[in-house]
Amino acid sequence: MNKKLNMRSRIKKSKPKSIKGALNAHWRITLLDKHMVPYRRIQVPAQSLVIAAADLMYQTMSDGTLNINDTGSVARNVGDLRYFWRAEAAVTDDTLGIVVGTDNTATTLTDDALGTLIDHGVAAGDLLYGSCETGAPIEESGPAAVYAVLGRLFVNRSGGNITCEEVGLYVEYAIFDFMIERTVIQFTINDTDAALVEYHIGATA
Repeated sequence: MNKKLNMRSRIKKSKPKSIKGALNAHWRITLLDKHMVPYRRIQVPAQSLVIAAADLMYQTMSDGTLNINDTGSVARNVGDLRYFWRAEAAVTDDTLGIVVGTDNTATTLTDDALGTLIDHGVAAGDLLYGSCETGAPIEESGPAAVYAVLGRLFVNRSGGNITCEEVGLYVEYAIFDFMIERTVIQFTINDTDAALVEYHIGATA
């Protein structure tokens, strides 16, 4: 099972559709049958970086300090220390990286976590979380662009179909986890099937 849940060989290089001079991001969901054969692909623009994204950027670049709500809605003051964001996560880890949930409430800037997180596991309503991994940044010319892909495989062994209504990106900063992006999108992972969920981000000159 761990071999199937390993992401490194499944991340595809794909440049986001972009607007000149802008940072662009989108979500891509590829549904796979029990033999890991793709049968449907869904792609939508990322809906919203939430307030924690701006707060963490400020925290990283300034000498000031902020109280930032983590994914447990607890205000965290990480001081003026300098940290890098980390979104890669190990197999089974449903607290970091790409996560999925079942709440279709519209995204707001103050969201600090998914509405209803789907847990890792094989019980009813659970999904098996694969490793969350990042492909190396790709540079292109004509037009000049740089982009990267973060991807995670989700496998359904719950005994029933599961409909996801939201996707999000959780990052680790210092010793705390924060959500920086949430998008409402619906897709169903049938029992024994899987979904490869990717966050594509890039910029053009």
